[in-house]
Amino acid sequence: MKRNHIFLCLFLFISIIIIHNCESPLSSGSSLSEEQGFFRLMLTDAPLDLSDVEAIYITVSEVAVKKASSDNYIVVLDEETELELLELMDNPQPLVETYLEAGHYTGIRIVLESARIIVGGVEYELKVPSMEIKINVEFDVTEDGEVTVTLDFDAENSIHVTEAGQSGLFILKPVILVDDISYE
Repeated sequence: MKRNHIFLCLFLFISIIIIHNCESPLSSGSSLSEEQGFFRLMLTDAPLDLSDVEAIYITVSEVAVKKASSDNYIVVLDEETELELLELMDNPQPLVETYLEAGHYTGIRIVLESARIIVGGVEYELKVPSMEIKINVEFDVTEDGEVTVTLDFDAENSIHVTEAGQSGLFILKPVILVDDISYE
């Protein structure tokens, strides 16, 4: 009798847990996918007139977006991604593809880990005064919609050569323009 009582209590306890877990998502009224839309961030680079430049590499360590209703940024990329800017000329490449909460967004922040340039077969570090780039751009993520923001990383106007004694110092002052915002 005691053994049956223990099994009955155990069965009821497990049943309550299963029923509670099954009902919780339904009681919220909506699923996450109904409140989200797809966000794609593309990078491109306009044609460049730096004849000696063979390659320009940047390593992005973080990308975040700012929702208008918040003071905080939402991180959408938190892994290092290396891009070769000359490969982006007239060939936009995705940097971020993710789902975001539906709403109005007012900015994108890109954090660089490093940058380097290859000129005449020699690789140089690109000095970057601020590793954080904030772009004021307004876009909307609609429920079950898709938005693509294309940024033009203007390499030609971003790279400056400063003569420092015998060696030139290459400085990257990122010039990033909003090239396009498209909705589907």
